[in-house]
Parts: sequence; structure tokens; C-alpha cells
Amino acid sequence: MSMPAPSAQPSQSETTAGATWIREAYAMADRKDVEMVSQYLVEDATVHFANSPPFRGHSSIKKLFVWEYGGCTSIQHRIRDTHVTHDRIFAALEAHYIFTTGKECTVKCFSVWYKKLTEEKATGTDIYGDFNEVFQELVAIRGPPIFD
Repeated sequence: MSMPAPSAQPSQSETTAGATWIREAYAMADRKDVEMVSQYLVEDATVHFANSPPFRGHSSIKKLFVWEYGGCTSIQHRIRDTHVTHDRIFAALEAHYIFTTGKECTVKCFSVWYKKLTEEKATGTDIYGDFNEVFQELVAIRGPPIFD
């Protein structure tokens, strides 16, 4: 006996749960809490952040966020739209950075989170956007990132 195929679209409650999940993940990032990595990503997750090489595993991903958060007074993610499927959550958003120098920058971005509706954590995320100005400012403040 074969298993029935999943419905083409998630139910309304699944869509709501997925949208809530992504909003809570970004809210934790807005608090600059690196434990969001452990709470929302599996141990061997992969993060592709703009055009940077991939970051793999909690340790590497946390180092990325510690570096980023250390150069910012504030980061606010404004989610404009979400789309939930059975194995991904998509978010269109703006990331507003206030750096420790007082300079501000807003980046329009798009993220894909590889998370099945039946799982609590994502296996990774791809974050798309032009983060050149953000990375330039962070390097000026924090120096170049050095990761394992």
C-alpha cells in the first residue's frame, strides 16, 4: 500500500504556522541572539549568504552572526511577504542595519528556508540581496571575517 501524495498546497493552518515560524526566527535575529542558529537550523545546516561561500554547521554560522551583530547597533527585518510550501518557506523582506558608527543601510532581500512542514528546524537557507554596502561597513568596523 502506497502513501497518499501530499496535497498540492499546504492547508491554511500549515501556511500560518510556516509564516509564524519565519517571523519568530527573524525576530530572534533582530534581537541579535545567535542562539537562533541552534533553535531554527539543524546542526549540519548550510547558509548561503549573498555571494559569500557557504557556511556549514552551527559553529561556522554562529561565527558569521557574531561578526555581523558585533558591528551593528540594530538590525530590523521587515517581512513584506511569505510563501509556504511543503518543504520550503520563502520570505521577501527588507533588512535595516544601524551600524556602531551610526551609519544606516537598508537592503531588499529574499530568503529561501529549506524546512519541511513536518520538521521543526530548517536544513539551511539561501539569502539573496545586494549586501555589498553592509559587508563593506562591517569589514571597516570589525575587520574581515575569519572563519574555520
